[in-house]
Amino acid sequence: MKRQLTEAQAWREIARRLDEGEPMTWGLCAMARCLMAEDIISEDRCTLMRMRAISHVHMVPWSERSGSFAYPRGEERDARILAALWMALEAEEGLEP
Repeated sequence: MKRQLTEAQAWREIARRLDEGEPMTWGLCAMARCLMAEDIISEDRCTLMRMRAISHVHMVPWSERSGSFAYPRGEERDARILAALWMALEAEEGLEP
């Protein structure tokens, strides 16, 4: 079994993968599920990460979203990286999703 990452480490891993050009076929929730499938995070941690990501998406008014995502059109990759890093900081501070 691989070493399990903390939530903050998992968000940084997602940001790293996006920065290195990993395809953005799915959103941050799906990327968390991928980490769980790779046995990098537990199912409980994945659920917590998905809750945190969903809470951020719902903070953005529907009219400002790009399709079903809460990122500016044309800037999705950078916005997702920043969102993942922001959520890593929240997790480190112990903030609830």
